[in-house]
Amino acid sequence: MPDLPPLPSFEPAAQPAVAAAPVAEAEPVVAPAPAPVAARVQLRQRLVSLAAAHDAAATLSEAWRQEVGLAALLYRAADKALADLELTHEPLKGELEGDSLKGYRVAPAHTLRGTLENLAAARDAADGLVILALEGGDVVVFPGAEVLALSQPSEGQALLSYSGSLAAAKASALLERVGYYLERPILLA
Repeated sequence: MPDLPPLPSFEPAAQPAVAAAPVAEAEPVVAPAPAPVAARVQLRQRLVSLAAAHDAAATLSEAWRQEVGLAALLYRAADKALADLELTHEPLKGELEGDSLKGYRVAPAHTLRGTLENLAAARDAADGLVILALEGGDVVVFPGAEVLALSQPSEGQALLSYSGSLAAAKASALLERVGYYLERPILLA
C-alpha cells in the first residue's frame, strides 16, 4: 500500500475580540399545554317506566318511616341484575362531588331494607360499577369509569345508561335486566 502524505495542519483563524453584550434575563420557557386526548366512550341507553318504582318508594317510605328513594331501588336492581347475569362487577354507591365521581363499597344485603341501611353506612371508596341516580335529565359519562346511571328527563320515564368496558351484548342485557326490576319493584324486596 503506498504511503500517504501527511495531512495539512489546520489552525483556526484569529477572531476579533467582541465585547460581551449585557445579558437580559431570559423569560421562562413555558411548554405548550398538551392537546386533549379524545377518549372513545361507549354509552348504552334504555328508556324505563318509573311509575311503579315511584309508587313503591312512596309506600315503603310511609311504611318504614324513612325516606326510600329511587337511588336505593336502582342500587338493589343493579345488584340483582349483576347476580342474575353472573357479572363480576362490584356495584358501588355513586355520588357526584363537583366534577368528580366517587364510588363507595356497600355491604351485601338480602333484602331491600338491608340494602337501604347499608347504603346509608357506605363510606369506603372503591373501584367497580358506580350506580348513580341523577336528578333531572342529566346524563354523565366519565371516561375510564364504569357507570350505571338513571336520569329522569320526564315524569314517569327515565333514561337508564351504562358506560364502561362491558361488551355491547352484556351491557344491553344489564340495562334490560335493571329496567325489568325497576318496572317490577316488588321483586326487589
